[in-house]
Amino acid sequence: MFAAIFSKLGVPIKTTVSATVLEEALNGMVQICPLPLGQPLSGKVEKHCAHFYSVTITEEEARDGLGCRVQSSEKSKCKLLYFDQEDNGGLSLTLQEDSAKTWKVTFADSSCQGSRCCLL
Repeated sequence: MFAAIFSKLGVPIKTTVSATVLEEALNGMVQICPLPLGQPLSGKVEKHCAHFYSVTITEEEARDGLGCRVQSSEKSKCKLLYFDQEDNGGLSLTLQEDSAKTWKVTFADSSCQGSRCCLL
């Protein structure tokens, strides 16, 4: 409740990722869709759920880095998560970026090198 109040006042407070999302990712029980570079994608992600995407890049593109951005025009909180592939086929969370509010949208963005991106 306090987090919701402070969030309404503009104080950024990190929230946790759903245990179900993390468990399904770790056990390799998620559907990962390919995401073409440079192509915007829109859709809705239900609360406590996630959409998983992967990108295929060249070694040169990996050296240059890759930027990912997720945003909500409805100003809903969102997260950008990075996962690495485990030997058992599952995914382990390596980085979490929480959204920030602007006057038009909320967004989370970051750059990664060789990681999978997940939108929450």
